[in-house]
Amino acid sequence: MPRTRGASAGGGVSPYYVRDLSTFTTVSGDGAVAKTANRVHYTPVQVPHQLTADGIIVVHGAVAAGNLYVALYDSLNYAPNNRLAVSASVAASGTNRRQYVPFTIAVQIAAGLYFTGLEPDDSLDTYLDAFDGTSAEALPAGINNGLNTYYEDLGGYLVPPLVATPIQTTLYTQTAGMFVRVSSIP
Repeated sequence: MPRTRGASAGGGVSPYYVRDLSTFTTVSGDGAVAKTANRVHYTPVQVPHQLTADGIIVVHGAVAAGNLYVALYDSLNYAPNNRLAVSASVAASGTNRRQYVPFTIAVQIAAGLYFTGLEPDDSLDTYLDAFDGTSAEALPAGINNGLNTYYEDLGGYLVPPLVATPIQTTLYTQTAGMFVRVSSIP
């Protein structure tokens, strides 16, 4: 029996609930690898309709140590552009599991292409990888296929920048499979 409360993909009561939007559908062969410290790893996510996002869920591998920031960016010419939301610096916690990292303020966004950003402060943490050609797990399937991933070196563990100056990458090890957490659908 379908639930009668909560956010639905169609905006009303529906058996199809959107709790989070994924930046990947398939993971790399090795599952999770360490990411470069003090580097923002940008991964695309397609948002199918207007919603309010209150954070990002990262997926840790066998090592969860140090601290991290997450952020959400809009896009310009299929690349990350302006930061819309950011978390406080939080401790990485929980091996081989998801960790919810809340934004300092929830953000309402329209349908479109966005980028999640992950910045660890060390190169020991392992995170689930997303392939270079990522896609959203929300309907319609495969709408992100072929989009590029990016990174940006900050020269230290700093708050992710207000405006991204990304470099395109084809290395799946520089991607991070993350989920944008949906708190409501207006």
